[in-house]
Amino acid sequence: MTKNLTKNEDKNKIISFIPTGEYYYHKGLKAHERHDLLNAKKYFERAGQLEPNEPLIVCQLAMVYTELGQFEQSIELLEKVIREIDENMVECYYFIANNYAYMSLFHEANKYASKYLELDGNGDFAEAAKELLEVIQIDDDEESRQLYEEY
Repeated sequence: MTKNLTKNEDKNKIISFIPTGEYYYHKGLKAHERHDLLNAKKYFERAGQLEPNEPLIVCQLAMVYTELGQFEQSIELLEKVIREIDENMVECYYFIANNYAYMSLFHEANKYASKYLELDGNGDFAEAAKELLEVIQIDDDEESRQLYEEY
C-alpha cells in the first residue's frame, strides 16, 4: 500500500547527496575553465582523494600544479600515473618534459620529450614535443656558451 504524501511531508523529505570523485572532477574542470586555479586545485585534490587511481583526475591536478608553478609536485603526480596507475598514459612523459623545461632542467626535459616521441611519435603532443626539443636545444646551446665564456 502506498502512502500519499501531503505537500508538507514532501518538503520535509531528506535526500542524501554523497559527492563522488567524478563530481569534484567536474567542479574542478569548471573552475579551471574560469582560470580559478586555487579552487580547481582544491576540487581536483578532493576528487583524487575519493578516486586515487583515476588517471585523468591525477593528470588534471598535475596540470593545475604546473600552472601554479608547482613543478615538482606536478612531476611527482605524473610519474605516479605512469608508475602506479596507467603505464599507457604516455602523454605524461610530454607533460613531465614541460615541467623540467620550465625549471630550466633541459637535460631532463630532453630525456622525457624524447621518451614521449619514442613511445608515441604520432600522438596528440608529438608536434609540441618536437618543438620543445628544438627550444631546449637552442636554450641548452646558449647556456653552454655562457658557461664556456665564464671560464
